[in-house]
Formats: sequence, structure tokens, C-alpha cells
Amino acid sequence: FFLNDTATTEIYTEQIVGSVRCVQETGGGSLLQICNEWQLVNECIIKIGEIYMFVRGNQDTQKGVDESEEGKDTNTDGSVSIKFLNGPNFEGVYKVQRSNSGAILGKSSKCSIVINSESISNAQCSFYLKNEKWYICDGTKSQPSQNGTWLFLQKPQEIKDQHQILVGSTIFNVNMML
Repeated sequence: FFLNDTATTEIYTEQIVGSVRCVQETGGGSLLQICNEWQLVNECIIKIGEIYMFVRGNQDTQKGVDESEEGKDTNTDGSVSIKFLNGPNFEGVYKVQRSNSGAILGKSSKCSIVINSESISNAQCSFYLKNEKWYICDGTKSQPSQNGTWLFLQKPQEIKDQHQILVGSTIFNVNMML
């Protein structure tokens, strides 16, 4: 079945920051835990620890990880743009360029994008390219984070068996019975 947070959908389409304010004021909105890997859509909001980030993807070619010029949130070169909506990297915009290695976000100095927050794991989440499509996974491909990586449900998403959904401060475990 499909689930989305209809209470915040209209606000999201009007202004992305308005959506995050609504999420925070209503106790979290509806979020889907990213368990294994999740294919990025063009625009989405991801929650890691207490931090929200707006992610915009595109599919063209280049390599590397750079902080965007003058805080601009644009990408036409196949990169993924990550804009932090709160927390220590607030309003920082980073680009993950097309490469096999992608980027890891976390509080470890070994990460491509370092976030100095106690609510973030050493390796919180990873962005990488697979079969010409961008993916995000919780932690690294070999080890999940301790805090989880969550997708804000501003658009309908397919819910599968064993998924976890966060509504406000309550986590629901999905157990489908056929």
C-alpha cells in the first residue's frame, strides 16, 4: 500500500522550508525509515538524527564532492544537491558528483560531509550511484547507523513488509499478512 503525509503536502509544494517547520511543529510528520537502499527521487526531505535536509537529484556526468558556490541549490550536471534545513550545517549546500564512491555523511572526520551533532552517527548515511541512478542508504553499505535515516513522506511511497514508519514520536512496524 502507499502512504503519505497529506497534512503537509500542500505546504511542501508551496515552500520547502514551510514543510519542515510544519514537521517540527506537529511532532515529526510521517517518515519512512530507509532500511537498505532507497532510490532518490528528484526532490525529497531526509531526516537524520534531529537534522532535516532537502535533497535534489539529477542524472548527468561529473565527479567529486564540493560545497556549492554561494550556497546555491542548483544542479544540472547529474549531481545530488544536499541543503541542510537546520542544525550545525544550517543552509549549507553540498553537491555529490557522479562517481563510484559517492559520499558519506556523518560526524566522523573521515566522512565526505561532516556534521558536528550528537544526534548523528559517525557514518549516518551514504549517497551513491548504481546503474545510472542515485541511491541513499542508512549508514554505509556494510553497517547501518545507530540513529536511522528517515524519508519525509511528502509524496506517496510504497510501504513493504518490515518497514518502519515514524508518525510524531511513535514508530509503527509494518507486518503484512497475505
